[in-house]
Amino acid sequence: MSRLTNWFRTAWSRLRGGWQLLAAVTLGATASWFVADRLLGGPHGGDDSAAFYAPAAALIVLAQARGVRLRQAIRVLAGIAVGVLLGEVAIWLLGARSTAAVFVVILVAAGLSIAAGAPGVVRNQLTTSALFLVAVVPPDKELEPTRLYDALIGGTIALLITQVAGARSPLGPLDAEGRQAFAELSGVLDGIRQAVQGHDEKAARAAVDQVDYAVRNTRALARSAVVLVRLPDPPPQQLVAALTSLNQLTSCAAAVLAAVVSGDSDQADRHIGQAGKTAVDTAQAMAPLLRHEQSLPVSTIVGHIRMVVVDLLRSARADQPEVLNAIDRALDLPAVWKDR
Repeated sequence: MSRLTNWFRTAWSRLRGGWQLLAAVTLGATASWFVADRLLGGPHGGDDSAAFYAPAAALIVLAQARGVRLRQAIRVLAGIAVGVLLGEVAIWLLGARSTAAVFVVILVAAGLSIAAGAPGVVRNQLTTSALFLVAVVPPDKELEPTRLYDALIGGTIALLITQVAGARSPLGPLDAEGRQAFAELSGVLDGIRQAVQGHDEKAARAAVDQVDYAVRNTRALARSAVVLVRLPDPPPQQLVAALTSLNQLTSCAAAVLAAVVSGDSDQADRHIGQAGKTAVDTAQAMAPLLRHEQSLPVSTIVGHIRMVVVDLLRSARADQPEVLNAIDRALDLPAVWKDR
């Protein structure tokens, strides 16, 4: 009895937490059916079931585009529309539910989306929509433009709902807080760079005061910068270049977080790749310092920069073994990172 009670409590908690999604799905699908089948009175003839493609398209858009940026949501709708149009042409030329139609639809849909450089979610929706149409439509059904008409109605209604719901997305605060944290970290790192470049102890101490908003390793880096700028000799320019690159890495990590929160996996992958490249550039910028004997503060800062680089890579999900090994090789360290 207790297990059943706990299950109901868990289910109720999830339902309360997902009320926005439940309302969006119910409203979007129902409104799409009503508008396509009743309000606009599409030319479905005696078969009102053709309006099925309106709520179907609405559900697809709601599932794939809820809470993401408008441009990404429009791409999802465009993928559905092109897929339905492609399916209609395949049915007209080759007939519904035929092996030839299925083969041609998959080949052409995948080829078009890849050639156009469409994001992964758009490729999937284009191919799936076309394949669904070819596989589900009865063999005796001919070309019906109303299926495209209804899909556009349903997709457009869902598109409007996704943007209204997205304005109050529960991930919005996470995005805002993440951007703020990375912005503060970027500001601290830039302050450290300016202090080192200007050989300014006062500026270095100011960076220490602000770094409590950032991460532990950056605090250690800032304190090492204070020691470095106390020395009579000017700091090496390689450290300035490395700190500049480290600041750029912080921006990459922030961009990854923003893309992940928005649901744009292709954009996130691009920023992850850029983060890995920037991290290696950071290590290579300070690599010449290790080829000659350096003062203890310089060597310490090199170590702290490396730790902050690894921290940022992990936060950006860019800590692939090949990237970490490339960083260590640039610093004349053994490449020991392996796939987890």
